[in-house]
Amino acid sequence: MRFSVKRLRATTALFVVVQALVVAAPITANDEPNGPEQIAEAVDELDRWVPAVSIDMGLMIQETTAGFLTGGIKDPAWVPVAPASRRIRQSASGNSRPFAPVSSLSLEFMSPGIPYIPTRPRMYVHGEVIASFPHTFRTAKNGDVEDFQVGFSPQQRPGNSEQVIRGQGGTLKSRLQLWQFAGGAGIAFTADLWGRRIRVKPSFEYLTQEIEVSGLIKRATAIIVNPRTFDDHRLIILSASKTKRYHGMGAGMELEMDTRRSGPLLVSMFANVRVYKFMGDLKVKLKDKNSFDEEATFRFELKPYTYRTAIGIRVRFAPE
Repeated sequence: MRFSVKRLRATTALFVVVQALVVAAPITANDEPNGPEQIAEAVDELDRWVPAVSIDMGLMIQETTAGFLTGGIKDPAWVPVAPASRRIRQSASGNSRPFAPVSSLSLEFMSPGIPYIPTRPRMYVHGEVIASFPHTFRTAKNGDVEDFQVGFSPQQRPGNSEQVIRGQGGTLKSRLQLWQFAGGAGIAFTADLWGRRIRVKPSFEYLTQEIEVSGLIKRATAIIVNPRTFDDHRLIILSASKTKRYHGMGAGMELEMDTRRSGPLLVSMFANVRVYKFMGDLKVKLKDKNSFDEEATFRFELKPYTYRTAIGIRVRFAPE
């Protein structure tokens, strides 16, 4: 499935409109407006455990490096025609910094605030299920790896028929899998400013995700002198793929503002940023070999640091 920029823009625009509507409405109790003092009294959620559920949209930014290397052609029937290379495909490498749109559903529990201390610090924990918009990133490429096609007619006599057969090349791609899981714990500091209740929430974070890595090499080699048709060539196809799970830990910072009350439910909006450092072996090495012992090696590496930012809406259960 290809990533749709138009669909992302439309979804983001709708999300921003919902956020604006939420912010525009004052906190009310039974649909009646209150002043700052009455809001603080009405909310009064600092002295109880408060569960909450939230949804957000944002971006995840990662950096990867990749490359591939092939051996030589070992088929004794191969008829080399200059400037054909004995190597199956020239090596290639590259790096990319994918921006993956993500959306998450989160469940949070917050403890009562500590009395007699300014900002009433309180502990909280949260768990998240994150959905990423599927998109494939091509990190290393050499040539074109579409379907093999004959680039000359039987009446033509190209100097090197191998080079005019389309669809030859090499590539290495990575794809962030649909579901990711995260969680964290931190301390929330509370203040009433401008008639709103504000929370500043530093946290310790965890993230696990899977990335699928796939490599493909394609080459056509002539097996007779003066080849005229597609059947006068042998097709070399070397491919390999693997899905690897990564685990990261890091820190986060969130700014949250209460915007509206409806009965026992308290609605807030928030924005956050998180930085994760992935641990362990971050490299993937793949290899494929055919019946002629012709082989290709692919390598992929996820850089340690991943960044995530999001805006969202949270609904708390905090009866008055």
